Amino acid sequence: MGKCTVNKVWFEKTDSLGYKISEWAKEVDKTQIFCIVCSNNIQCEKKGHQALLQHSINDKHKNNCKKFNESTTIMSSGNLELGVYCKQEDASKAELMWTMKSVLCNMSGSSCDGLVELFKAMFPNAVPDKFSLSRSKMSNLITDALGPHFRQIVLDGIQNHSTYYTLMYDETTNSESKKELQVAVRYWCNTKKEIVGGPSDGEDYSVIQTEKGIPSHRFIKHCSSHWLTLGAAAERILEQWEALMHYFKIFVPKHRNEILRTPKFLKISSFIKLVELKPEIIFVVNSAKMFQQFTLTFQRQEPLIHVMYD
Repeated sequence: MGKCTVNKVWFEKTDSLGYKISEWAKEVDKTQIFCIVCSNNIQCEKKGHQALLQHSINDKHKNNCKKFNESTTIMSSGNLELGVYCKQEDASKAELMWTMKSVLCNMSGSSCDGLVELFKAMFPNAVPDKFSLSRSKMSNLITDALGPHFRQIVLDGIQNHSTYYTLMYDETTNSESKKELQVAVRYWCNTKKEIVGGPSDGEDYSVIQTEKGIPSHRFIKHCSSHWLTLGAAAERILEQWEALMHYFKIFVPKHRNEILRTPKFLKISSFIKLVELKPEIIFVVNSAKMFQQFTLTFQRQEPLIHVMYD
């Protein structure tokens, strides 16, 4: 049996409650429709239009429609009708905006705890009455609303016959110790006129290294319990100094606006603005060389009490 795909004609039909389906349904992709009043997706690939009718007679949907209508008012000026203003839709927009902000800034779901009360205290009479957001609701908005929306954008971009794309995948173990397959797609976006999708920070920095004629070396992580790594890590930063300044001062503000307000970027930005930063790193490198014989001796694993005694 073939799969059903969303038909524009469905939205012009009337449901069992007498509502026009387009009043509460929005197309997500070819097989899914998003219910505005219930804030969830309706799968149509098996039952087609019948899935919408079954959803419309659900008790939860009926109650939500009733609340939806109660929160809907007509805005007009004199005899001129301007349109319909819906408080529920206004609240949904605010919830989606905050969810996207949380995703971009890598905020945890627990950041939503007490959010409604906080916003109402900060912005009295400005928060939509129907606004509500919890960690579970945020998760549902990401998987059922934002996920399908951006997935369709990617599909529309790579289904263009003139577009080349790269498929990357990696098998890994997640935080729950379960195996999962992570897939990323990178492709040329005709709208943005650049390559989008997938992890690209390392590749972007590699391009800058090549343009600046700087060795394509990785950074060395300093371990506080291993003295010998300090000098090597500081030397690598000095080696990459020009590329680092270009990446954080020029490239990121121009091409990666989504990370400009992240805590890590703000911390790095505050450091590279310090005029004494580079001299201090040079001091660390020279100090490490001065004490290298000492650190090499006392970083060994064998007993050294006799050396200290001598």
